Amino acid sequence: MLKFVVFLLLGLSSWAAIMGGSPAPAICEEAPPCQEGIGYHSNQEGCYATCHNQCGCERDEEGRLVNPVYGGICRATGFCEKVFAGKEECIKNGGESCPEMISMEQVLEEFSKFDFRIDVRSNREWEEGHANMSIHVPGLAAMDQTYTHRILGKEKYNVLVYCRSGTRAFHASMGLLKIGFENVNSFYDGGLPSLSVAIRRQSYQSPLGHPTKNFCYLTGSSDICPQPLPLSHIRSSDDIMGLGNKVILVDARPVARYPEALPGAVRMFTDKIRPDDVIANLSGDETLVTYCMKGILSFRGAKALRDAGWKGELYFIDNGGFTELQELF
Repeated sequence: MLKFVVFLLLGLSSWAAIMGGSPAPAICEEAPPCQEGIGYHSNQEGCYATCHNQCGCERDEEGRLVNPVYGGICRATGFCEKVFAGKEECIKNGGESCPEMISMEQVLEEFSKFDFRIDVRSNREWEEGHANMSIHVPGLAAMDQTYTHRILGKEKYNVLVYCRSGTRAFHASMGLLKIGFENVNSFYDGGLPSLSVAIRRQSYQSPLGHPTKNFCYLTGSSDICPQPLPLSHIRSSDDIMGLGNKVILVDARPVARYPEALPGAVRMFTDKIRPDDVIANLSGDETLVTYCMKGILSFRGAKALRDAGWKGELYFIDNGGFTELQELF
């Protein structure tokens, strides 16, 4: 089997894009069972195929792989690459060593659908303004691991990475692929400033009415916006029932079609019950959490509660709902 030479990343403090074409990965045989020892790499799910160095990747003096690739196809087959594609090549051709390159149009369509949104801008840029539903990991594009603990355990999730203009997002995305992230989306066609303007314009012009779901992901809870609560942020029922002193689940699905609800949930769309009726006997100190099947009706229901005059804490569960929540309650 051919032995590939892996170049070290350039620079002491930055993940530089190594220019040049991306050769086809060497497809290796099925990995033997993981064992502790030189080159071993593992996480909570087990070991990666490349920890066995089946493709003959270069090792350092201590026997560790110099620059193994843990993301993408490598997880299943194992490979090392001679060079990694640059940003423009990834935009044009893609490849095994590339993150998914996401345009402004795609971000506007899918912003609320990502499991996590990772902001790699500086602390100063973050303080000047940031998206509510985002994780700040400054320095990620420059190989600074000070804040990487904020994204540990999210390797299997669908993540969006963005910065101010797209360059740092790309370098950070490449780095995430190399440490085991499987579904990395790099916003190359702009950054948070331009995205914020586009989301606001989209919301004000929406035929469904302002605010849109994207707008609420951007701004967070307000007099018009409920707070998003994506399913990817929920590990147990405590993550929901611990949101306030008195949490009330509100089922935003039509009762005629979905007669079964979660234990203790209030129904808000029946022949006799509307949003006004739900809040009529509440003190205002309660925390309301709407849910449906996927998030569409959950958001609309939460908006209806805001429109009906609810000023208290209000969340809507998104990107999942009743089916997944049944396993938690």
